[in-house]
Amino acid sequence: MNGQTQPQLHELLVQASVVLENLADDVREQTVTDEQYAETAALLHEIAELLRDQSTAYVPPHVIDVERTGG
Repeated sequence: MNGQTQPQLHELLVQASVVLENLADDVREQTVTDEQYAETAALLHEIAELLRDQSTAYVPPHVIDVERTGG
């Protein structure tokens, strides 16, 4: 990974840690909202895209799942 990508990944992971901790608390308290799920999904998607773009050995999850199930 290059120097510019590393801080971006670090920032996204710190943000994800906060978002996931807040989501977990709200799930336990039964106060979670659809917006929180959407925010979390968008953030995780952004992290996945960044990792995919930086990895030459990236294999999409559906390819792995198909290989495991044989279908």
